Amino acid sequence: MIDPFAGGRRSTQPFKRTDFGAVIAGEIKEGMFKYYLGIFQEDRFVDNKVWKLSGGFDKAATSSSQKDKENLEYDARIEFTPTMFGFKPEGTAKDPSLRARQTYLGKLDTMTFGIGYHHEKHLNGATGYSSSSLSRDGLAVDFSVEKKFGDLIPGLEVGYIYLDDNYFYETPSGNYKKGDSNTWYVDAHVIYDKKIGFGQPGIGFRYEHVQNDGIYDNKEDLTYGRYGVCLSYFFKGSSNRIGIGFDYVKAEDALEAYIKDRGWKDATFVLYTGLYLEL
Repeated sequence: MIDPFAGGRRSTQPFKRTDFGAVIAGEIKEGMFKYYLGIFQEDRFVDNKVWKLSGGFDKAATSSSQKDKENLEYDARIEFTPTMFGFKPEGTAKDPSLRARQTYLGKLDTMTFGIGYHHEKHLNGATGYSSSSLSRDGLAVDFSVEKKFGDLIPGLEVGYIYLDDNYFYETPSGNYKKGDSNTWYVDAHVIYDKKIGFGQPGIGFRYEHVQNDGIYDNKEDLTYGRYGVCLSYFFKGSSNRIGIGFDYVKAEDALEAYIKDRGWKDATFVLYTGLYLEL
């Protein structure tokens, strides 16, 4: 399958950067509003910057003028929590990795509305395409809520991510255009707030829809959907648990045609068991 953010990441680890920068983060009105402003050196690299009809995503051809860390990348995010209704603010503005935990196990009733912006020239000196550079602008909008009701802890998160000028893609005429990427997702969970044995059981569901510009066999868009369900057993806080679940990914549109044309499977189904620990 393809990276949902083709050309948009150097590392698979979220929130981990590979360059220098400065961050200003804080809150207003006791956490009702939170803000994050970041300036970093740009990460310029050639991997996964071109979708070719003959071979999928590949490296971009560049001249010797391609240089890394030459200018600045800008990132900004604002979050709002309706504290007037009793919800408590998260610490995500100062520590974005908290979002990956997804649950506070009933210790924090929270509701967060977030919007973020990103700008970066991530390719320069490209040769043989519609432009010699790619300057990406990104927008992220999301909403999350978790609130305890009796012995149940339900939670919900929905979001949308848009990245323009993310890569070049080849057209049937042999020309290249700049490609955009769109992703929307929803996940939900319910956790039982009482111990059964030595931990708390819960179940979670997630769906992602990823669409990248691209053409193959007269079909448009490199699209796939991802479904996942996980049964969890939390035995020491939200970061320590045992998970049993499945992950199903299905290609669609031009991506499905491209995969089938090569005799590959257009869908994958994975059953897994995992032990997650925070030491």
